[in-house]
Amino acid sequence: MRMVDEILQGREDLVDRRLSAFDHDVEVSPFLSMLRSRPLSFAGKQVRLVGLIRDGRQAVRSGMTNGWYWNPEGDPTHWVNLQPRFERDRFAACCQFWTWTYQRLAEWQATMFRLEDLTYSQSLRNKLLVELDLACSNELFPRKNRTDYDQPQASEREALPWPDPFPDSRLWTVAQHEVFDRHCGELMDKYYPGWREGESGS
Repeated sequence: MRMVDEILQGREDLVDRRLSAFDHDVEVSPFLSMLRSRPLSFAGKQVRLVGLIRDGRQAVRSGMTNGWYWNPEGDPTHWVNLQPRFERDRFAACCQFWTWTYQRLAEWQATMFRLEDLTYSQSLRNKLLVELDLACSNELFPRKNRTDYDQPQASEREALPWPDPFPDSRLWTVAQHEVFDRHCGELMDKYYPGWREGESGS
């Protein structure tokens, strides 16, 4: 992906040039949070940022399953090289990455929405659309946006090393819960205040 290559090369000016040339008004990319500076700052533009935060327990589980900090072949062009370096323990690194991402978006003054709320609340979906200067809609948000390109096909999974599915947080060890609390607890308290009592984000 060209944007990944440009960020890895430290050419955020090229990323900004690419974003400035887009014909559409809303760009969705997880890589934007990995820029060193606020998107389009090199272009001298103050754009509106919206962050969609997902329950850290689900996000970390998903990250462990879907390849955060997973580059066993050491490919220098792999997108995981964009992720900041944390502890060598992969679970701890995924926890830290979740917190790092949303702290960065907060520093960039992004308006935050809980992803789970958007799934169930029409009024919050409309609030998001207003924030994005889009027309309100009664259509439901998709529960899943995975495409055939998101993960290797079955034959490729057999040929390439790939993480095993990671368990639900209810099956984590005591040590894993302690690691999660240490790295994610403060932010979880802010956005998911009932999580310590076992409440889910949905």
